[in-house]
Amino acid sequence: MKEGDNLLEGRFVFIDKMKAIGILLIMIGHAPGLSNQFKIFIYAFHVPLFFIISGFLLSERYMVLNIKARFSKLFKSLLVPYFFFFFVSWLYWCLTKQYANLSVYLKDKTFFDAFSGVYIGTVSALFVNPALWFFVALFWISLVYHISAKLIFSKIVLFISYLVVFLVSVFVFYGELNKPDMVTLQVITGLVFYSFGVVLNEYMTRLDFSRYRFFILCVFLPVFIFLALKNGPLDLNLSRFGFSPFIYLLVAVVGFFVLYFLVDFLPYGRTVDFLSRNSLLIFASHMVIYKWITGFLMIFFGIDSPYLLGDWYFNFIYVLVSLVFIFYMSKFFNKHVPFLVGARS
Repeated sequence: MKEGDNLLEGRFVFIDKMKAIGILLIMIGHAPGLSNQFKIFIYAFHVPLFFIISGFLLSERYMVLNIKARFSKLFKSLLVPYFFFFFVSWLYWCLTKQYANLSVYLKDKTFFDAFSGVYIGTVSALFVNPALWFFVALFWISLVYHISAKLIFSKIVLFISYLVVFLVSVFVFYGELNKPDMVTLQVITGLVFYSFGVVLNEYMTRLDFSRYRFFILCVFLPVFIFLALKNGPLDLNLSRFGFSPFIYLLVAVVGFFVLYFLVDFLPYGRTVDFLSRNSLLIFASHMVIYKWITGFLMIFFGIDSPYLLGDWYFNFIYVLVSLVFIFYMSKFFNKHVPFLVGARS
């Protein structure tokens, strides 16, 4: 690890910085007005980044738990927030459905269709709040990893095993790629990144890159740009891996390291602290807030759909306004119901 990666209140400083940038990229990627080329760079690594970080932060005190206890921990930390934010999103969708300019796909959806998404957990089923798929995926990824770690004790062997399973799965399901409901393949892909994060924690804490970080960044950044452009548009929750699933894995890992070395130049301030500590709340709520903003623009300004206009300033407006909302929401959640946003009482 490089100098400055010390712990702050029991937290890795560089991980907090990466989470802050990562969640900001998630918001930017989901807001209107983003150019397709810039979206390629963001989608190349932003979701894998959080899977890697989740694996990196996996504590040994969780690994010694039995499966039932681990299931309970994961249920409380991931599925309880998932159910709560789904219900809020579903309720908002029910109240505004008749006023919204819905796509042809959603026009025929009933209230029951929308509610059924809570137990299906796929992107197409979670149309009231598509970002919630990540909570379901991370729950299964964490649980499967915990179970398999009871059988295979070597972290490297476990990572290689998941990598092999991924390569075999891509070959078997090659004709089924680019479909949103390939949950098994999405979980397997997430397991590769998650287990990579676990291995990374094992070895990165022993290494010092401080002398070579600028040189490594100068090498990795152009490689990332080249690979991202080569692989093209992709989206993990749609099982869309771009030109090649193998390049997808590589560009995501390279993107992780590019951000790892970039954040060394980022000061740790209040903004970084807020974004990193409230990343779960931001992840779960930003797309619903985007719907509020869209409705506001439609009612008061007659803007039918900012997502069709492609103006960059809409992206800035959506992200900024959402962060203001979330700032005040975080005060309430962290004070009264911290368990809903991943905070401790």
